[in-house]
Amino acid sequence: MTSENVGHPVAVGVGDDPADQEVVRWAAEEAARRGVGLRLVHGYVVLPYTMDQYVPDSDTMARRAGEAVLDAATATARSACPGLEVSMSLTYGTPDLVLAQESVNAALVVVGTHPHSALTETVFGSTAGALVRDAPCPIVAVPRGSAGPERIGPVVAGVDGSPASQAALAFAFDAASRRGLPLRVAHYWYGELTDVERAEAREDHHVLLAESLAGFRERHPDVSVSFVARAADPVRELRAESAEACLLVLGTHGRGRLVSALLGSVSRDLVRTARCPVAVVRPQTDSPEPQTPARHHSK
Repeated sequence: MTSENVGHPVAVGVGDDPADQEVVRWAAEEAARRGVGLRLVHGYVVLPYTMDQYVPDSDTMARRAGEAVLDAATATARSACPGLEVSMSLTYGTPDLVLAQESVNAALVVVGTHPHSALTETVFGSTAGALVRDAPCPIVAVPRGSAGPERIGPVVAGVDGSPASQAALAFAFDAASRRGLPLRVAHYWYGELTDVERAEAREDHHVLLAESLAGFRERHPDVSVSFVARAADPVRELRAESAEACLLVLGTHGRGRLVSALLGSVSRDLVRTARCPVAVVRPQTDSPEPQTPARHHSK
């Protein structure tokens, strides 16, 4: 999290899928942990039509439907966290563009990843995965059924020693501290090695982990830290880690073959198929491209 968005609200994308209410609860609890407000965001578009399909005042109808979605989400948020400050944004535009705009002034953006959800397909689909890559704040993807109170496993951070890993570690330590949970730092790398090469690589990567963790342990003495480092497919191993984790944290840029694992199509697969919420964090020095403005109707 950058210094610019400290104190800014947690924004959550809300669609008309009933499963989004679980995502709203997760986002509300995260906002309460941070002591900030919650911003409910709904983007809508009016589909093109021919003259024989004309529906009078279709924009008004779409806005009313969006208002109903936001009202239901507000009730869910206030039920989960009474006293939480909740605001709403009803905006004309596709969800990916609307959420990209909200990300500029958000502590983080939360989106559900439900199979066959229109919101999921738009935000994490092949044409709109740029939100994960380019948003200036962290993006958290919450899979269906992953946000229950029974999930008390560790926070898991996937690292590779890059600047993005440092940003991910900062987010992960903070998340573990706020939750009172341990942190597991995982470093996996590709490679077919001999036994001697494997031992040497393991030692090198343990040194890399120690260097990556320097300073974080001093700032978060309350967080119990464990780590794993071995040659393995990062995506497969991190997906397996997500089965027990409370939260999986990744960076948006890396080095070596981990770049292709955490960006591109495999990244979208991990974001959409992990069994716990996944936070994707970009380095503070990155500057995203400006987004096309959309029409807002905020409350």
